[in-house]
Amino acid sequence: MPKSRKTQKQTIEELFHDKYASSVKLEDLNVEENFSLAAQENRSAEKMFGDLEGKRVLDLGCGFGETAVYWATKGAKVDAIDISSESIELAKKLATKYKVSKNCNFKQMAAEDLKFKDNYFDYVFGNGVLHHVQLMEAGKEIKRVLKKGGRAAFVEPLKYNPVINVYRRIANEVRTPTENPLGFGDINKLKTVFPHVKHSEYEMLTLLIFVWFFIVSRVSPNEQRYWRKILRVTGPLKLILGSLIFLDKIALSLIPPLRYFCWNTVIELRK
Repeated sequence: MPKSRKTQKQTIEELFHDKYASSVKLEDLNVEENFSLAAQENRSAEKMFGDLEGKRVLDLGCGFGETAVYWATKGAKVDAIDISSESIELAKKLATKYKVSKNCNFKQMAAEDLKFKDNYFDYVFGNGVLHHVQLMEAGKEIKRVLKKGGRAAFVEPLKYNPVINVYRRIANEVRTPTENPLGFGDINKLKTVFPHVKHSEYEMLTLLIFVWFFIVSRVSPNEQRYWRKILRVTGPLKLILGSLIFLDKIALSLIPPLRYFCWNTVIELRK
């Protein structure tokens, strides 16, 4: 398959995430925290996939490799790709640390041009990747590489919540200028590619933890990424987070339109 030329957007994303990856230390990465209390979206995808023993999984936009390594610890055979070569090198080291290198294959690759055979994967997963890429081009590639009946799960930010949009404007140094949080209209477009598309929303009242980080803890959103910091809350703040997650579930089940105020959505695609 001929090598495609990188688009300007891909180049911007690559340079940004190379710089980010070069600032991260291996010892600061924790695979388990990506499936902790605050990572309810990832846990939802794990439940959707079920038993991964012997299954072939593609981790799309794998970043530093935490979820790819996690899938491998569950017995999956994982191919993991990212636009950033620095991220890929860090992910390889993480797989070695967790002794799952033999079940992980990391490659620098664009989501819009997957170098895999048709009908190859049982599952495809991605967290925070679709809003960085050309959605429909990537969607067609994801469908192509999925086996018949295969599933894909993507955790993606939504564009509606005013609190998060204020955060996005402030945290301009830790976000790429080419990213575009999704709307429900974007998700609906995927129905032209996949016969089965579902989505569930998360993180509404839990965003009060972000307010706490900013006002009480006085943590600059340009110095620490709040989405990563929330994975590591402990003590009373963790108890508060658990209560807010519970209240979110009740509120969203009783008043579905509140989903427009959620931070994240989990998109399920089935071939």
